[in-house]
Amino acid sequence: MNAAPGSQVGSDTSNSQGIGMKRFPIDAYYRKSTVLPLGCHEAGHYVVARVLGFKAGSVKLQMVDMNGGHIGGSGSEPARALYGVKDILEYLEARVQVAYAGALAQSLSNGKVDEKVALNTLDEGGGLTDSAKARELIHLIRNIRYPAANGEAEIQLGLDEIKDDLWRRAIALIEKDHELIFGLGDRLSSELKFTGQEAELSEAELESMRSIQERFPKPEESKA
Repeated sequence: MNAAPGSQVGSDTSNSQGIGMKRFPIDAYYRKSTVLPLGCHEAGHYVVARVLGFKAGSVKLQMVDMNGGHIGGSGSEPARALYGVKDILEYLEARVQVAYAGALAQSLSNGKVDEKVALNTLDEGGGLTDSAKARELIHLIRNIRYPAANGEAEIQLGLDEIKDDLWRRAIALIEKDHELIFGLGDRLSSELKFTGQEAELSEAELESMRSIQERFPKPEESKA
């Protein structure tokens, strides 16, 4: 998978890279039940990264079989000037929310997050990498915020507090922009006609979309 320079978020539930695999047509049922939610997963990473101030690149998705196996990605540039502890904490918190965003967006139903589905994706589905990334960052946040914590129970209390707060904040972001996320996920998934085919919304293509321009106006446009 290619992405914007920097951090890659997304999902991969296959050991295959699509080389030599048998191609199957993607029918309407499979597209709606499986491919569309996965498109929303990648779109969720993209939109939340943009909302939280990160430069984001392309969004990609490839179905490798008819059982949900896929390779997806949404790249964002993690570079950001950090001048003190407050900046560091805000940065880490933002990266956790970006990591959570994919599974939360994948679980969207009628504009609302299904937390049970999202947690299952993070624990057992294509969001395992996102989950591991978020968990490590949450430990860093706790280490900074509560350096004097003593004992396993106190440490875990701090971890749970941080996780719950960032989970709720990420849900709020996803639900606020659920229409944009669904639109991008639908456009990405609709481009896939067969397994083994990769669909991509390039950075230039994304920036040309009216929905993206309206949600993320450039500085000179927002002043007009």
